[in-house]
Amino acid sequence: MDQPLDLKSLQSLESWSAPHIDPIISDPQKPRSYLWIAQHGYQEIDHEMGVFSFKCIQEDSKSNTITLDIDLKRAGIANHEHHIKAKITCKNDLFSTPVQWYMKSDFTNSEDQLIPRYSLIKQGFYQEGYISETVNGANHQFQIANHWLSDYSLPASFQGSLVDVRDSIEFDYFQEFSLLKKNQTLHYAGKEQISLYDESVNLLYFQHFGIGNLPYEYWVTESGVLLLAVNAFNIWMLHDEPEAHYQNHINRLKNR
Repeated sequence: MDQPLDLKSLQSLESWSAPHIDPIISDPQKPRSYLWIAQHGYQEIDHEMGVFSFKCIQEDSKSNTITLDIDLKRAGIANHEHHIKAKITCKNDLFSTPVQWYMKSDFTNSEDQLIPRYSLIKQGFYQEGYISETVNGANHQFQIANHWLSDYSLPASFQGSLVDVRDSIEFDYFQEFSLLKKNQTLHYAGKEQISLYDESVNLLYFQHFGIGNLPYEYWVTESGVLLLAVNAFNIWMLHDEPEAHYQNHINRLKNR
């Protein structure tokens, strides 16, 4: 294959079931689901797959915040399933900056039994340039110099005013609310046109570069719906039926 892994190449390979872009998809109050794939060697079975869903469950005009309900489950090559449930309160600002969050992370084995030693609860908040977190009773603090965001809140970020950015902008990236990667840049790279269900759709194209992070590329509708995020090893794709693909992956892992 002589072209990079991007939205058009995924379409040409028939590897992406494009979602129907309709008012329900554009409504932040409705659940939105992504199929997540992490490749390891690019073999059909040797990769991780997951389903990420989020929706806005509360909007507080007095504090100018929104609260997101996050659900992520993923299964890998070790026959373990990882399940994260979180509530994240974000400012209604440029990056939908998280200001408070609660997460519960659990693993189950191939018999769907909980593995208690791998469970954790994470609580945190952001205030005056510092992220403070408590993970199973242990306290951590990170200093933030720029705007910041997390991959878990990224769809909400594009749903807000970030979609209107047309210049490069500096930010810090708190990956999975665990690993802080500083000195990142979000670059608007123009518009691209693709065909979805025989209709031409204009998408905004963003690039994400930074220290300690593989470059990410994002395709976003003009209304702010994140359709696809890709880097060298990860794909996040908005999907109408991610659960069916995920369950097929689980079945292949169990039956191999």
